[in-house]
Formats: sequence, structure tokens, C-alpha cells
Amino acid sequence: MNDSKNDFELLRSVARGEIKQTPQENRRRFSGWFGEWQLIDPLSEGGYGCVYRAEKYTGAIAAPTEGALKITLVDKLKKHSVAIYENEVAVLSQIKSKYIAQLLGHGIRDNLPWIVSEYVHGPSLLAKMLREKKYSQYEWLKLAHNIFKALNEVHLRSIAHRDFHPRNILYSTADDLYILIDFGLALFEDNFMGQSFGTANKLSFLKGEEGILLFQSPEQTQCQPTISIDVFSAGVILYQAATGNNPWFELCGLEIENDLNSYDKAQILDVIRHQEPTYEGLSEDQTTFLKALLDKDEWSRPATFDILEAITEWMRTGSLSPDFNQMEMYLSAPPNFEMLDLMTHEMAEPPETPGPYEAIESFFDELPASDFNLVIAIQDFGELGIYVKYEDGKYLVDFKLRGRGLDVSELQSIEKMFAKREVSIGNYRYDLVLDKAEGSVLGERIAEFLRNRFGENPPEIRIY
Repeated sequence: MNDSKNDFELLRSVARGEIKQTPQENRRRFSGWFGEWQLIDPLSEGGYGCVYRAEKYTGAIAAPTEGALKITLVDKLKKHSVAIYENEVAVLSQIKSKYIAQLLGHGIRDNLPWIVSEYVHGPSLLAKMLREKKYSQYEWLKLAHNIFKALNEVHLRSIAHRDFHPRNILYSTADDLYILIDFGLALFEDNFMGQSFGTANKLSFLKGEEGILLFQSPEQTQCQPTISIDVFSAGVILYQAATGNNPWFELCGLEIENDLNSYDKAQILDVIRHQEPTYEGLSEDQTTFLKALLDKDEWSRPATFDILEAITEWMRTGSLSPDFNQMEMYLSAPPNFEMLDLMTHEMAEPPETPGPYEAIESFFDELPASDFNLVIAIQDFGELGIYVKYEDGKYLVDFKLRGRGLDVSELQSIEKMFAKREVSIGNYRYDLVLDKAEGSVLGERIAEFLRNRFGENPPEIRIY
């Protein structure tokens, strides 16, 4: 391809169906190869690129490997497009899960960045929901389980998908499960926590045409994304799967089947920000569950691992745990070690209500020999995220700050309490590397940091 822009427009025209060609004609017309991958059939097209089914041949006898090859035109979007491409490769390189389409290859050919991910045989969730209308409880719980298995893998790596809607979830007919695709707008959480830089900062603010408005959270529509935007989007998806209609369409007297491409965006935007769904036609358990996911206060939404735990128990027992709404931990109450999976022993009889600093300290009395993360939310100030990777008996600690009331330089006071400082492993930098003994006193150091910052009368603090 000598003229990448003309070639891209031709590829997109074929994907749109404006030019009808056989796979053999496609191969001849485009010379067909992106790295080891050869274009076969067009799948879809959008404003930033087009997607083709592609094949990689591994031998004369072996059947070719199938992939979904997405091509983006750099000439059109310049640095923004390059950032989307590089970010998607970085995100997908970290995630291995059967609930997420795996990265199979990537590269840049004649100024056309391309990514190949696992090819899923089956319809999109949108097509499946439009066809089946309302899901049975069994199918609904399976959908909920599958999408939160995917989201939990993403969020545990401090990544927000940011484009979580039914077109980006495929149903594999062969494996009978739902698979999350398209991480083009995904971001590592520290890119939208106030310390963003370069092109990644621009990506953290979705423009009107980026993402699907019907599935966005209130804070996402106001260009204030947090990692919990995906939880809200999942709530909208599950509401539609249970009722047959989008909750915001329902409030506006619209039908998802008839009005998907012709709704008033300003009206929907107002409804998302200021009105609550009707929850009509839902069971009591579904209503309780979805109200938590669709809470307009992003700080009040449960984390993905808590949601996944609740869904798993729901599938086992046939009902939602009555404790589901208490998953968010306010530090005015005794800490629930079992719920946060930070402790392996059972709680004794709860002592008198501890203060917020004492409660934080108690969470670190006995650390698990595994990865975990924790977020300490401070009302009107922001959040302190603590992400811990356990490796070879060491705790690799990464701190993240979100909010205007906290400064990244303040974290140095925690780091100075330990002799060991930051260390780089591969391409990732950790703020602290601690042994087991040091890890057990990490809570004391964090509590000391907060006590020095806020004194003995801190604002409301919660942990999740």
C-alpha cells in the first residue's frame, strides 16, 4: 500500500458494504498482509477504523488461526490515534482471561496501526438482547457473572475500560460465554487521577462521539471519569437484559428496538444525571443489586470483586445476599476482613467501634500471601489507592492519589518511613518493596500519614 489514506478509505468502504468483494478479491485488491495476518472478510467500521476477520497461517497442513484485525488511520487522527493504538496494546498485553478477547498481534503498516485480537464466533450482546428481549434469571446471572469476571480482571490492574456497552461484548456460541472486546479507550487509572501527562491526559476526557452515551455514568458524561464508570455501565446493560429496555429510554417513553439511532441526546443526558430508573419488572433482588451499581455517587458503588462475590453466591443459593448493600466499608463500623478478602481467619466478637486511623491499621495486621488492592476514600479530598503485588515473599506497593485535595508529594512521607524506596521491575515502577514484617506495619504508616494530614477530627473516611 503506497497511499495509506486512500487504502484506508477503500478498506472502510468494503467494511461498510459499499464495495462488494469476495475474500479472494479482497486479498488481491489490498495485497492482504498485515504482519503475518491476511485480511479475509470485513466485520465492521467506525469513525476511527475498521475491523476485518483475518487469518495467520502456521503451516501447510494446520488450519489457520483466526483473528479480528482492527486498522486505524493515523493520518486522520494524528497523535490521538497513535495514543489509542499504543494504549490498547499496553492494556491487552497485561490481561489474560477467557472472558476477554486476547491480543494476538499488532504493528504499524504504511502508517496504518493495526491490532489483532481473538476472533469470537457469535453475535454481539446488543444483537442477542434485541433478539431475546428479556433474559431469564439463569441467563441474566450468567451474563452478570461473565461480564464481572472480565471487569474484575481489568480493574485489578487499575485499568478502566471506559467503553463498556453491548456492542463491545460478544457471545461465544462455542464456549457459551460472554467476551469483552475493544480496549481502544481503556486507560490505566493513574492517567486520570490528576497526574496525567501527554496524550494520555486527552484520552481521559471522552468527547461526545467517544463511547456510547446510553451506557455512560453521570461522571463520565461530565468528563470526570473514575474506575467505577464501568460498574455503572454494567448496571445499565444488566437492567436492559432484565427488562428488555434501556433504563433512560424507559423514562423518556422510548423503545431500544425502535429509537436506538434517533433519540434526543440532551434529554438522555439530563435523565442520566438527574433521574433514577423505575426498576419496574425487576425482582426484589435484581432491584437491590442494580440500585447499588447505578448509584449516581461513584464513591458508593461496590467494587468489582465484591460484585463478583455476590453474583457467585447468588448463583449458588438462588438469592442475593442480604449483606450486599453493606459491602462498602465505612470506618465508623468494625472492619469486615472476610468481605475484603484481606484476612483468612474469622472475626472475633467485634470490639468497640474503633476510630478511623485504628480501623485502617487493623486492616494490615495480617496480609495475605497474594495480590490485593485497597482504596481509602476521604470525603471532599479524594482517594488513596494502595495496589499490592505479592512476589517471592515481597510486597510490591504502588500508591495512587485521586482528587484535588491530595498532593502526590505527600506520599513521600509514607515512603520515608521505610528504608527501601521505589524500584523498577520490567517497565513498571513500584513505590515500595517490603518484606512480610514491614508489610504488617504498613497500615500503621498509612494511618500516621493520614493523622498528620488531617489531625484527630478527619473528614468521613471509607475503605473499599
